[in-house]
Amino acid sequence: MPCLLRPHVYLFLTLWLVSVVVAAASTGSLDSPQRLEAFIDGLIEPRMKEEHLASVSVSIVHRGELILSKAYGYSDIEQQKPADPERTLFRPGSISKLFTWIAVMQLVEQGKLDLDRDVNQYLKSFQIRDRFPSDPITLRHLMTHTPGFEDGGLGYLQPTEVDRILPLSEAMQKYQPQRILPPGRQVSYSNYGTALAGLIVANVSGLNYQEYVRRHIFEPLNMQRSTFIEPLPAHLIDDMAIAYAYEGGDFVPHPFEIISNFAPAGAMSATADDLARFMMAMLRYGKFGERRILQEVTAKTLLERAFSTDSRLPGMALGFYESIVNGYRLVGHGGDTDFFHSDLALDFQNQLGIFISVSGRTGGDLRSAFIPALYDHLFASKRESSSTERNFGNRVSDYSGEFKFWRANFSTLEKLFSLSAGIKVMPGENSSLVMEQGGEVFQYVEIGADHFQEINSENQVAFQRDDSGEVTGLIFSWGPFLSAYKAPFYETSALNQWLLGLAALVFISATLRRLYQKPEPWMVGSAVWVSVAHLAVLLVGALSFGLTAEVLGERVPWQVKVWLILPILATLLTAYLSYQAVVVWKTQIGTLFYRIRLSVVVVMSLAMVWFYWFWNMLGFQYL
Repeated sequence: MPCLLRPHVYLFLTLWLVSVVVAAASTGSLDSPQRLEAFIDGLIEPRMKEEHLASVSVSIVHRGELILSKAYGYSDIEQQKPADPERTLFRPGSISKLFTWIAVMQLVEQGKLDLDRDVNQYLKSFQIRDRFPSDPITLRHLMTHTPGFEDGGLGYLQPTEVDRILPLSEAMQKYQPQRILPPGRQVSYSNYGTALAGLIVANVSGLNYQEYVRRHIFEPLNMQRSTFIEPLPAHLIDDMAIAYAYEGGDFVPHPFEIISNFAPAGAMSATADDLARFMMAMLRYGKFGERRILQEVTAKTLLERAFSTDSRLPGMALGFYESIVNGYRLVGHGGDTDFFHSDLALDFQNQLGIFISVSGRTGGDLRSAFIPALYDHLFASKRESSSTERNFGNRVSDYSGEFKFWRANFSTLEKLFSLSAGIKVMPGENSSLVMEQGGEVFQYVEIGADHFQEINSENQVAFQRDDSGEVTGLIFSWGPFLSAYKAPFYETSALNQWLLGLAALVFISATLRRLYQKPEPWMVGSAVWVSVAHLAVLLVGALSFGLTAEVLGERVPWQVKVWLILPILATLLTAYLSYQAVVVWKTQIGTLFYRIRLSVVVVMSLAMVWFYWFWNMLGFQYL
């Protein structure tokens, strides 16, 4: 019997059959929990041994069902208590923020909040500083991390003593950061901004933040083993995974981390199964069973892109952020405390939700690798090969330089921590750019105007230009909640490191060789004391911060406070020596070589005073 199907019908059937086969192949492990579990076991268990991790908890939901719920290791090593995804609490860190944003949107639904109104209208006991009168900060700015706040946390972000926990309104007033940019210009991750939104939820609802989330989010989602309360309620204490660090060949327990001063930004404790319920609700746009935490239209608004400085890269939804993995759009959030590292992602195209939390100071690598590895296993990559445009070499100087994150401190001693926290951009081979960050080197090729992709990776960056066409900034596909500015030469790590190295060489030489000669022996002592003072600033500072690094988020230790006396002393001695140098040149004391050597010490001392001033080391600028 002759076939009556036309050629276009053959083509349609062929394409349909191919799509079915590809879909079946791509979701095979999702439809087989045993194979999925075997893959995840093989991914997690070896890395736990290699990286000395105490426990890991994972939950995965697919098409409205919990298809994998599993924990690895021990929540209490001494008691040999296995971690349990249903009972064991982990610290999801900044995944907590998602609950703050849902609370905000619930009140928006009720007409009690407006995303585009000045947040000062919702504050009772204090106001946000009015640095940019024509540009007030709104809840939309807070939700997209674009309020323009500097970052901060030195001495107050994570207090260990319960008696240092402040009411949220007091903490927000006391630790209000400076506004460094008009809102809506740059994205810069802000714990303060989220905590401020939590305070607004409390002010408008009439409930404290923890109670509001319990009643209006946890209870409807049946998240019975989740809380923002710190320290933990009595009925949850025994099920908290102990925070371990691998030190000296053994697992060392550390105290429960307190984040209550910024609770809406990161204080949640929860089980993997509870967060699975949350993911199920979000994948159904706010619906869990017969209950809703958001109306569908509100949930869709929450999850759609709300801000991006470059549409070619992932951007910010309202609090959730986008990422692209093997060509699929994910929205979610990561979270880190000192001892827990977590990630939560929602894939609406595949109706897939993934949560992982890793206990251990070094658990960040496993957390970061988990979702990409899972997607490599589940879905064929849609990644396109990278290709360069012609004549790129003529434009490489536009991009070369050092870029520093807007998420930094600019007004206090904490600014010093960004001294070496930059991304160096340099020309590479074969019309590429090389980017160096934290000792790691990455190579990028151009794929569009000011748009680059990392070789053999989905990671992309885009450069920003000002109205005159000058490159001024850098944004990243892997961090749509961050942007960077092109640092002026005097702020670059290279120049400052050269300054410190040269200054140290001059001061050591002045101290050891006693460069100055008679007939003015008092001048010898002045120069030596100045040199010793500057050397003490460098050496004592490095020692103070090195010995107290673990407590800097809790308090400013006395060692740092004492050290801050030294830059003041060195500055006063520099002023005295500068005056004496003027006298020496005016009265022609000593030989020309003597006066030049003296001037070198003075110049380097003045350069160091500039360094102290620029990096906020003069005075006790830590609050």
